[in-house]
Amino acid sequence: MRVLTLGTEPVHQAPVANGPAAEVLIDEDTGGGQLAAVHVTIPPGGGMPEHAHGESTALVVPLVGELLIGRAEHQEKVTQGVVVLLDRGERVSLTNQTSQPVSLLAVFAPAGFVRALSSWPIS
Repeated sequence: MRVLTLGTEPVHQAPVANGPAAEVLIDEDTGGGQLAAVHVTIPPGGGMPEHAHGESTALVVPLVGELLIGRAEHQEKVTQGVVVLLDRGERVSLTNQTSQPVSLLAVFAPAGFVRALSSWPIS
């Protein structure tokens, strides 16, 4: 068993203006390649342009705040208590239209997508 605490790992900053920050909690090594987990914070007015998650299916769980997730033609407003499942290859954008940061947990299986997040610069 492992117990993980948010705020204890290096934080990687997305290479986009006003983009999210990602704290990798479980990577390919610690998750055995099968699973990865990332704590993501999106600043007020910030977001991530449309992207896919490569070989990974993603589970997104908002912890704090309100997030728009989806494609241009279909955006869903999600908040705490909602779980979003993104299929392998599904393209989505993330947008925080509020004045407060959004915090979410993203779980990837298999763990491959976490390599992209780990390549972002450490803030």
